[in-house]
Amino acid sequence: MITVLRDNTRHVKCAGVKGVVMIKTRRLRSNLIKFFETKPLTEKEKSFIMSALRNQEKYPQLHPNIWKVVCEIEKRYKNV
Repeated sequence: MITVLRDNTRHVKCAGVKGVVMIKTRRLRSNLIKFFETKPLTEKEKSFIMSALRNQEKYPQLHPNIWKVVCEIEKRYKNV
């Protein structure tokens, strides 16, 4: 068996330890929250991130569409 890293619906297969399956959950973790706190987000982006945090308290994972927007915001500010 090969290692599979699953992010939303994308599957990335790479050679690795046999029998290991890694699944990335769609949650805002503390390092991502700290990343957003250090960036000059617009008011809409701040509001969106805050609503995602509130949703995360109710549900085990964020909806894939919400997670997609969070990843786009992160990608936008990683390049700055």
